[in-house]
Amino acid sequence: MKTFEQATANGNVKLLVDGSRGVYVPQTFAKYFKVSQVELNTSILSCMAGPGNELYWDSWADVLDNAKVVGLSGTGDTQYNLYQTDSGDLFAVEDDVEINWED
Repeated sequence: MKTFEQATANGNVKLLVDGSRGVYVPQTFAKYFKVSQVELNTSILSCMAGPGNELYWDSWADVLDNAKVVGLSGTGDTQYNLYQTDSGDLFAVEDDVEINWED
């Protein structure tokens, strides 16, 4: 298991959306990044609609729990899981990397 700093230095973790976007983090993610699962299309569309959509937060939870992000610049076919910190920052974490977020 790696620390966050080790994983970042090795390129295993990438910041996707800064938490300063607040309630618009899910919408920003949905507009600018792609996921590999077609079954998440409805959730992605709900997030793209913005926080006024009644399904926004449930859809975001679905995306956070199930999405595999692909097509990040310079990563080839590498798949990433999503992790959102308490401060709202959204990270992509390489699929096979375990991180101790507490250190």
